[in-house]
Formats: sequence, structure tokens, C-alpha cells
Amino acid sequence: MNRLAYSCFAVAIAQCCGLGCGLAILHVPESDGGDLGDGTTGSSTETGTGAGTTGGDGMGSPDSGTPVDAGHHPDAGPPRDGGTPRDAGSSRGGGSANDAGFDAGSPTHSGGSVDRFGVLEIYPTVSGGREWSVPDLVSQLDSQWDPETDDITQVSMGIFHTKGSSGQIRLNITSPEGVAWWRNVEMTGYYRETGKTSGSSEEPHWELFARGERHNNDPALGKDINGGHQAPAGTPTWPGYPFPDSSRVVAACLGTAYHGNIYTTGRVHFEKEISHTEGYSSVQRDESYVSGFQDPKNRWFGYKFVVYNTTAGGVHLELWLDSQADGTWVLVGQTDDTGGWKAGDSYMNGCAKSPYGYATDQIMDWASPWVTFRADSIAIDFKWLSVREIHPPG
Repeated sequence: MNRLAYSCFAVAIAQCCGLGCGLAILHVPESDGGDLGDGTTGSSTETGTGAGTTGGDGMGSPDSGTPVDAGHHPDAGPPRDGGTPRDAGSSRGGGSANDAGFDAGSPTHSGGSVDRFGVLEIYPTVSGGREWSVPDLVSQLDSQWDPETDDITQVSMGIFHTKGSSGQIRLNITSPEGVAWWRNVEMTGYYRETGKTSGSSEEPHWELFARGERHNNDPALGKDINGGHQAPAGTPTWPGYPFPDSSRVVAACLGTAYHGNIYTTGRVHFEKEISHTEGYSSVQRDESYVSGFQDPKNRWFGYKFVVYNTTAGGVHLELWLDSQADGTWVLVGQTDDTGGWKAGDSYMNGCAKSPYGYATDQIMDWASPWVTFRADSIAIDFKWLSVREIHPPG
């Protein structure tokens, strides 16, 4: 990757980040060149032209030279359930939206830090905490990287393509033996849509989710959970865990999750899933539309989902968006689960019974072995996926 001069790093807070305090903007100032592509030899000015077939992967249309979709909002319509627009913030003054030029080794001067890709970290990694990032080559699989789709191909160094299976993409980060389970996490990814797919009834969207395991309804035994890898001693996890190896486990009760969703129309919201799938909440939290967000067809955008436990005993969720892939991160949604956020079906796949004993508004404050990067009804390119165990504020 072409390393770029990176003079400084500034953090500007438009308003406070606490619940109800409005939007926060974390901004990376103009560098002296480069792009958010793979930084090999080609470039793109993000004026609608893509990277050349022999050059680096820029922000435009991949290897096509065709204009990006500059304004189409499929199925846009008015915000659902009274959602209101969010202001995604403007791109950096001067330069194009393709000039971010992150350098992972560059210093910062506002206490912030960046990951190995040079992407801003909203919250610091907890001391000694677990970290994972996607490898640079599709052949570099590891014991944590467990995609449920086998069609992932290499676009260029560090950039991958998938359309999933039957319109579903599920990229899981699991927990091998002896590795800490995920609890308070910041998940990050950069994506571009390359086309719509069929086979799924879901509206085209991305979502990141945490605090659970595989989401299915198949029968399972206790020894099957997380591939037989037990949680490290002292890990707070599902009620009733650990389950005897030979016991029958209701897998749906382990398909717990908090979800952070963004749709190609710019709609964002949070979902809660106490069981798979009867335990989905009937109410989606903090639903709105991000003002000015365009269908990311053939253009990159960045997206973060943050989950952490609060000192008051609840769970806090945040969605951050780098809508132009220029390093300007904006808080576009947040909510707190403090109780009362209920499942739509009180039976919850039988998970109200022992040994789980979930309440219909169960606060899922536990650690779990999986986090998942998901997409539905779209083919995508992706890069710079990462997960970190963070130190919550307060």
C-alpha cells in the first residue's frame, strides 16, 4: 500500500455523544493525496469513474470506468414509523471524497487512534483486549474467520467480493479454544454494493450484530455450541450455560443478538433478537433516514456498530457512518436497552423456560462467541472489517 504523509488528526464533536445529545462528528482532515482503495498503482477521483483494470481500487465503479449511481434511491419513500432524517455531515473541506489516504502508522494528537488499516477507532481497545481484522488475502483463513458463504473472491489486495447464498451474506467471527468471547465491541467495515440479488425477501441492507452464536433453529447438543469450544472460565454468558455435552439445546435460544442496520435507502435502526426468530422485538429503535445518503452502488462507505454495557446495568448501542468514505465518522443512531424492549412473541421459541429463563424484555448483557457482518439482497465488495473489545466510557 502506498503510505501517505498524514499530518495530524483532529476530533470535532458537534454535540455531545450521550443519549439524547444529538449527532457527533469525528473528522479526519485532508491528507496530501491517496485514496481509500487498495493503494496499489491506480487511482480514482470519485467523480464517477472507476479504477482502471490494472490500477488500484479507488472509490468509483470497480474495474468498469462507468459512472457511479449519483442519486438513485430505490424504494425510497417517506421515513417509516415517523423516522426523521439524520445529517450525515459534509465531507472534508477541499479535496475530493476520495482523498482520505489513511496511514495506519501515523500519530494522532487528540487521544484518538487508528487500526491497522488506518481507520479511526471511536473507543479505545480495552487493555489486553481481543482484536480481529480481516486478512489481506482470501486464502489467509484463520481459526476465527468463519464465513457462511463460500463464494468470496479476491478483487485486489485486501478487497473481497461476495453475493452470498440465496441472497444472504453472513461473515462470522468466532471464538477458538481459550480465546475471550466478545462482549463490549466496536465492529467496523467498508462496503460498496455491486448489484441487487434475488432469493431473499429482505429489503437490501447491511447489518452488524453481536451478543449471540449461530442463528438457526436446528437441533443441537451442548457439545456443539461454538464448535465445542467452551467459554473461558468466568465469562458471563447465556443463562443456564454451560450446558452438558449430551443435553439437547434449543439453538434458537443461543441466536441472541443486538443488530445495527443500514439500508441502501439510508434508513437506519436497531433491532433486538432474544431468540431466533420469535424473539425479535416488535419495535425497532431509533429509526430514521440519514440525510443525503445515496444508494452505495459502486462507491464505498464505512459503517460501525458499537455495543457496550453501561454502569447502570443496561446495554448501549451506537451506529456510526462514514458516508463518503472520507474519514468523517458521524453518529447516526443510538439507544439504550434498560428494560421494556420486548420480544414480539412472548413464547420466544420456548426460551422463557428453563434452563434459559429469558424475560420477554431480556437485557442481553452477556458475552458470546460470535459477531457477524451481514448483508441481504445485495452483492457487495468489502474491506477493512475489524472487531475490537473496547473500554466503555464512564
